[in-house]
Amino acid sequence: MKTCIPLLLTLCLLAACARQGYLEGGPKDTTPPKLLKAVPANESVDFKGDKFRLYFDEYIKLNEVSQNLIISPPLEHRPKLSPTNTAKYIEVRMRDALKPNTTYSFNFGKSVVDNNEGNAYGELMYVFSTGDYLDSLYVAGFITDALNRSREADSCRCTLAMLYRSDSTSIDSTLYSRRPDYMAFADTTGAFQIPFVKPGDYKLYAMTDEAKDFIFQPQTDKIAFLDTVLHLNRADSTRYALRLFTEMPDFRVLPPEQPREGLIEFKFEGESPSKKVVLDPPRPEVKTLSIPTEEADVMHFWHGFAAGDSLRFYVYNRGALVDTLAVQVLPFHTESKSNPVKKVAGEEESPYKLTLESQAPSNPDADYALRSDTPLVELDTGRIRVFQDTTSVAFSAKIDSTKERVWVSFDKKPDTHYRFQALPESFADFFGEKNDTLDFSFSTKKASDFGVIRLQLSRTIGKLFFLDLLGEKGAVKESRYVADLGATAFDFKYVVPGHYSFRMRVDENENKRWDTGNVREGRQPEPVYFYPETFELRGFWDLKKTWNFKE
Repeated sequence: MKTCIPLLLTLCLLAACARQGYLEGGPKDTTPPKLLKAVPANESVDFKGDKFRLYFDEYIKLNEVSQNLIISPPLEHRPKLSPTNTAKYIEVRMRDALKPNTTYSFNFGKSVVDNNEGNAYGELMYVFSTGDYLDSLYVAGFITDALNRSREADSCRCTLAMLYRSDSTSIDSTLYSRRPDYMAFADTTGAFQIPFVKPGDYKLYAMTDEAKDFIFQPQTDKIAFLDTVLHLNRADSTRYALRLFTEMPDFRVLPPEQPREGLIEFKFEGESPSKKVVLDPPRPEVKTLSIPTEEADVMHFWHGFAAGDSLRFYVYNRGALVDTLAVQVLPFHTESKSNPVKKVAGEEESPYKLTLESQAPSNPDADYALRSDTPLVELDTGRIRVFQDTTSVAFSAKIDSTKERVWVSFDKKPDTHYRFQALPESFADFFGEKNDTLDFSFSTKKASDFGVIRLQLSRTIGKLFFLDLLGEKGAVKESRYVADLGATAFDFKYVVPGHYSFRMRVDENENKRWDTGNVREGRQPEPVYFYPETFELRGFWDLKKTWNFKE
C-alpha cells in the first residue's frame, strides 16, 4: 500500500497541471503606436529633399489615408506613400517642386493605426519649411450649419476651413477654380485651426468637400465665408464663426414633360417667385389653365389641345424673357391595348368620372381634405354634408391655389367619429368631369395621443420670423410665420409625444421666406436661432417652456 500512495499523488498532480494548461487571452491592446523619430526632423527648416520618413515603435498601417491626409498649402499631385503593406515606418515622397520660403504641414488625421488592433495614433502632423524659419500664424474658429443645430463637421472629415490670398475685399471666383492656399479639417465639434500661415491678407471660407477635390462645387457642397478680409501680420486669438449654407442654384429652365393627357409640366432649377410661362401665340379657342404646384420648381399647364399640335411657350423670370420652348402634344391611350376594358352589353357608361381621395386630418385642429388628380374648378357646398356620428355639423369648404385639394373646415373633437358625404356633381374638374356620390368616414385620435407645448419668449424679437417646432433629427413638425412684432407667446396643440426643440428663422427682408446665402454676391444667410435644449413631451402633458432669447 505504501508504494501506491506516491503513484496516486503523481497522477493527481499531472491532472491538475493538465487543467491549468489552457491559456486565457490577456487585456485588449488599446495603446496607439508611438512616433519614434522623423527624418528629416519634424519642424525642420531649409528643407531641400523630396521625401521624409516617420518611424514608429510597432508595425502600423494606413487606414483611409486619402480621406484623412490634408496637405497645406496643397500640392498639385498627391504624394507617393510607401510601403503599401504593414511596416514600422511611412515614407512620403513629393512629386511636385516645393515653393521657396514656404511652410508645409502634412496632417494625417487618424489614418495611422497599429497593425493588430487598429488603434489610431491621433492627429499626426509633420511640418517643415523650405525657408530658414517656420511660419507661425494661425486662424481658428467654429463651423456650424445655418439651418441645423448639430455641428456640420463629423468623423468623415469632409468639412474644410480654407484661406485664400486676397488683394481686395471683393468676392471673386477663386473659390470655384483653384485650391486654397491653406486649409485644415474641422473636428467633430466644428472647431478648426489652420496653422503655420504666412503673413498676408486672406479670405476665410469653409465648405463640405464632398468630391474631396478642394474645389467648391455649388451643386453638392455647402459653403460659408467671413465677410471681412483677414490682415494677418501678428498672432490673432480671435475665434471666427462660420455658418454653412446651401446656395440656391441659378435659375434654369429644364425640358418640359407630359406625364399624362392634357398636362404639360414645366420644371425649373433655382427658386424664382416671379417666373411665368406664356403660350404664344395665344389660342383662346382652346381651354387652358396654368397653375403652380406644391413644389416651387414645377408649374402645371393643363390644356385641351389635340395630339400632334405644336405649341410655343415663352418663359419669363423677374420680368425678362429667359427661354423659348417648343412642345408637341403627345398622343395618349386611355385604355390598355394588352388588357382592354370589357363593356357589358346594354350597360350605360357612367357619366361620373371624377374621383377624389379622402385625407383624414392628423389632429382635431387640422382640416379635412379631398384630393384630385385633375384640377378642380367648381365646388357646390349645397350638395355636401358633414356629420358627427349622426348629427349634421356646420362646415366651410374651398379649393386651394393648386386646384388639387378641397379643404373642409369644421369643429372637431378628439376620439370622435365623423362622416363626409357629397352628392353627385358636387365637384367638377378642368375637363368637365364630375363626381359620383362620395361617402367617407374617419375618426379623430384620443386626447391622450397628444400633448400641448406652450412657448414663452423672454422678449419681443422686433422682426418677422418663422417659428419651427423641430422633432427627431431636426425634422420640421410645424412651422409658423410670425408677422406680429409684439408676439411672445405661442401654443402648439395636439402634438404627438416625442422629443422636440425650437428654431427661429428671421425674415430680415420681409419677403415671407427664409433666404439662404450667396458667395458671389457676398450675402450671408438670414439669421437662425435655436432653443438651447431638446425636451420630451408625453401624452396628456401641458408643457411650458421659456426661451431666454439672445441674439
